[in-house]
Amino acid sequence: MRIGYYLILTLCLVLAACNSSHKQTRSVKKAEQPSQIIYCTPQVIGTCLPLEIVCDDGEWTVRYVGVADKELSLAPKSINEEGHGGFALQEYVNEKPNGTYVMRHGINDPEGFFTLNDECCYLNAKGEEMAVFGTVAIKEDDIIINPFNIGNSMKIITAYEESYVHQNPERCVQNLAYLMHANPKTLQHDFSRDSMLYVSTSADGKLRTYLFDYYLGGNGAASHNEFGMIQYQAGNEVAVLDDMTDHFYLQLQEFGNANFAHACSLRVMQAGFQGRTYYLIEAIFSDSQPMPFQEDSEYCKVADCALFAFTLERGKLTPTPILGGKPMLEVVSSNWSEDLHYKYDAGTQEILMPKADPKTHAFEGEFTRIKLK
Repeated sequence: MRIGYYLILTLCLVLAACNSSHKQTRSVKKAEQPSQIIYCTPQVIGTCLPLEIVCDDGEWTVRYVGVADKELSLAPKSINEEGHGGFALQEYVNEKPNGTYVMRHGINDPEGFFTLNDECCYLNAKGEEMAVFGTVAIKEDDIIINPFNIGNSMKIITAYEESYVHQNPERCVQNLAYLMHANPKTLQHDFSRDSMLYVSTSADGKLRTYLFDYYLGGNGAASHNEFGMIQYQAGNEVAVLDDMTDHFYLQLQEFGNANFAHACSLRVMQAGFQGRTYYLIEAIFSDSQPMPFQEDSEYCKVADCALFAFTLERGKLTPTPILGGKPMLEVVSSNWSEDLHYKYDAGTQEILMPKADPKTHAFEGEFTRIKLK
């Protein structure tokens, strides 16, 4: 199969940049397979580097995105586990078998392409599951953009008149992910004119959050969906973590049983503490059909405002417990307010955390100060 010019150029640039600093990639030949790119994001940040797996005309190539300390060479084989088709990728390090990446299709599509609903997991040499990845899998035929023309690509992705968003939102997500992965210059691009894409950038320009809010049609809880990403400088590369709205939602402890959780905001702040730089990512969710608080049926959970702390060192993004000794803060409110946001006081090196009333659970503009430590 002949893959498109821009896809070849993209993969060549990516692999060339990778091989210039680390010999991370080798490829193996497999029976005829369609061309596809699979971006793998660890569901628990810090457990493993993100991966890029490519099948180009039957040849599989895999690499770590970022700074890696081992070479990968994969030997694929088909699997069928309890109706879940897919393939396993045997990892070799220094010519010796090491761990295994297992790619599983959904049970209703055992032979098809990988999709947003499929997962990849990593098993160590003992067969123990060490990391689970969410996947964004892109078929060659679904690429509708030239990633080296950022402005035109965004027009195509967000063109409601072309019905890409309305009729095929998954294709929009795939192409947005492809744009951010394939073109490192997106980390510095001005997206302020793109009304469907909400961007927040750290003060040093090394980390960004994206929230893509697309309309599915109709009204109510299921009329909108979101796709969140984190993009950051990873050594000589730019790495992307996909589907971060789901990742952050799964970390919530007080709001995790919402009926229809809707990601309203992703925002990044930067803090300096004891000679290190920390990135504080705020994720705010609302519930289209609010549920009552467990201990109080009179009031309902309307909004959840969470804050996550990370370091970005040696090309790796890692959760860090500096928020009063925790890697995450969370406040659930029974009302919605434009002021429901965390703040950072650089003078005192304190986080200002929104405070909900203990009786009504409402946020009324008061904050609790939490020391970084």
